[in-house]
Amino acid sequence: MSGPGDFSHIPTIDVRELVAGGPGRFAVAARLGEACRESGFFYALGHGVGEDLQQRLADESRRFFAQELDTKLRIRMALGGRAWRGYFPVGGELTSGRPDQKEGIYFGAELASDDPRVRAGTPLHGPNLFPEEPAGLRAAVLEYMDAMTRLGHRLVAGLALALDLPESYFAERYTAEGDTRMSAATEGKKRLARGFVVNDAMLADFKAFLQSEKIKIDEDAWTKDLEFIKAIIHYDIDLALFGISEAQKNLIAKDPQAQYALAQFGEAAKLTELAKNRAATKGGN
Repeated sequence: MSGPGDFSHIPTIDVRELVAGGPGRFAVAARLGEACRESGFFYALGHGVGEDLQQRLADESRRFFAQELDTKLRIRMALGGRAWRGYFPVGGELTSGRPDQKEGIYFGAELASDDPRVRAGTPLHGPNLFPEEPAGLRAAVLEYMDAMTRLGHRLVAGLALALDLPESYFAERYTAEGDTRMSAATEGKKRLARGFVVNDAMLADFKAFLQSEKIKIDEDAWTKDLEFIKAIIHYDIDLALFGISEAQKNLIAKDPQAQYALAQFGEAAKLTELAKNRAATKGGN
């Protein structure tokens, strides 16, 4: 590999020893760490996700998106409720206030309607919305998500080793079985199953950022609407990691999905006001 900041190529790494948990996983982890530090990206070979499954998912997806809009709208996101699942059409999402020229479907971990988290109305938990046709899309999606989740866990374990941390470091602190975005409290911790965790530290960082931007925070409202704030952080992770610039542009531009998320999770006016305040003080940048 070349020196840090070299983006002239993306390293290719065979991860089969890491995936298998073999003795060679430490060497793989070292290569992952080197790639992340020098290029920021890498290609993974030997990952174990079958080409037949990948092709089946691609074929079934093409069949779905080739259908008429009215047919695709039968599983529109408005029918997914708080689970945040379903189809959105071209223009249904915005980036920096401009409609995106893409369509898509949101999927997450498949949870039955009698799951305690679903019955409790936990945001971002619930059953997926699958179309009647193509009939094979459901199985392909669920199999692919399972395969990629297993792979993701192993790659994250490798990154832990690359950071000289215990192999289970991230698994014990940040990932757990459940939904792909947000799960219920586990041993007093709010976890993002298979992903980010909106924990006390992240909330504190987000709050400090808002305060640094001279945005007033109603402490009573902050406490009352904590679950809403967590949901918003998940809706647009930029809120937690990079600031609220992108989110505020989309909110002010009445991004259909942003408005839908806010309507689902409640207290939309508060966050919209935060966005407008920042737009006024920063010129909308």
